[in-house]
Amino acid sequence: MDAASWNKKLAKWDSKGGTVMPLELVLLGIVGETAELIEAVDNDDNEEVCKEAGDVLWYIRAACKRRNLSFPSVYAYACETDDGNGRYWDPTTEGTLLLKMVGKLCDDMKKNLWHGKTLTKVEFIELLAPILRRVTALADEFGGWDDDQIFSANIEKLQKRYPNGFVEGGGIR
Repeated sequence: MDAASWNKKLAKWDSKGGTVMPLELVLLGIVGETAELIEAVDNDDNEEVCKEAGDVLWYIRAACKRRNLSFPSVYAYACETDDGNGRYWDPTTEGTLLLKMVGKLCDDMKKNLWHGKTLTKVEFIELLAPILRRVTALADEFGGWDDDQIFSANIEKLQKRYPNGFVEGGGIR
């Protein structure tokens, strides 16, 4: 499954009872799921690496939607660009670098939402792209998962847990 197909299939989970998750909660989701991804890598839990990578990507997609950006376009941009940080393929180094990127995203969004500092769409994409790139690289390097497998596993997880979309009180666990 490619990014565009995944994006379309996720429409069912774009809201809960017609309410869209606020951007502040989306950012918290990116932080939390990134921590869970790094924990899965640290624990050498191959299946969880795939699931958590999919969860981080879900939240990145949600952030794109809140800023009226096309996830497939941001994804394509991320795949075509290089953040200049190289790939060290050491879980600690990769995890630390990813958390720094997520921290920068949250700090810049705080300044935008709370302090009124302008954050253009291009600047927002420049914050998301390296995170997206690192997440997929971690899943590939430490779990052997390619992007298509991550997208498919994410849809499967959501379908099992929330067959009718998001509901109050959580889904089937």
